[in-house]
Amino acid sequence: MTPTDGWFKLNVDGAVKVGEGIGGAGGRFVKVTVVSVLLVQGSFSVKQAELLALREGLHLVQRVGCRFLQVESDSMEVVLACNEFASEFDRYTFLYVPRTCNDAAHRLAKLSIEPPDVIREDLSHDLYSR
Repeated sequence: MTPTDGWFKLNVDGAVKVGEGIGGAGGRFVKVTVVSVLLVQGSFSVKQAELLALREGLHLVQRVGCRFLQVESDSMEVVLACNEFASEFDRYTFLYVPRTCNDAAHRLAKLSIEPPDVIREDLSHDLYSR
């Protein structure tokens, strides 16, 4: 769904490489065209990765001063958890959407745990260069 005037839209998703201890989060923030990908090393469940995506996405929208927010996720647990953050916004909607309607966030989350070689090389270079 396209956000109406004055509203911002945040799609979030998490991804996990089971057995490898790698979790990631992806998000798409519409109105400002920001794409966020977060790679976190650690032992994560899918639920934890999904909630991490929500937390980081909400931090982003708060930093840009968003007061009217529509959040979409393909995780009902994330949608229910959004109610804890409702007081941070003047107006809000938190919607469950099927994965087919959350493709961009899903692909970004997958990208966070399986970056293409060219990005992997850049990440390695940035991490180890001074």
